[in-house]
Amino acid sequence: MSTASLSLALTLHRLFEIYYLIILVRVVFSFLRLPPWHWASRTIGAFCYAVTEPLLAPLRRLLDPYQRRAGLDFSPLLLYVILQFVEHLVVRALL
Repeated sequence: MSTASLSLALTLHRLFEIYYLIILVRVVFSFLRLPPWHWASRTIGAFCYAVTEPLLAPLRRLLDPYQRRAGLDFSPLLLYVILQFVEHLVVRALL
């Protein structure tokens, strides 16, 4: 195992952790229902939306028939599980 692959694996792990945190912040913001003119909505909320929406939108379309009755959006949870699996595969391949 080389130092470069270990360093890359650690860096990827940290990037995945940051992305998990961004997903969590987006979920919290969705429960807060801040008005669009609020500073946190315009800055933090907009950033989290822009970063996570490209991965959440296809999952939301996939889950739409099932979660219509639930009233909750389970796409962030599914994205988290999928990313955990991908992270495990990628980091394991590097080590």
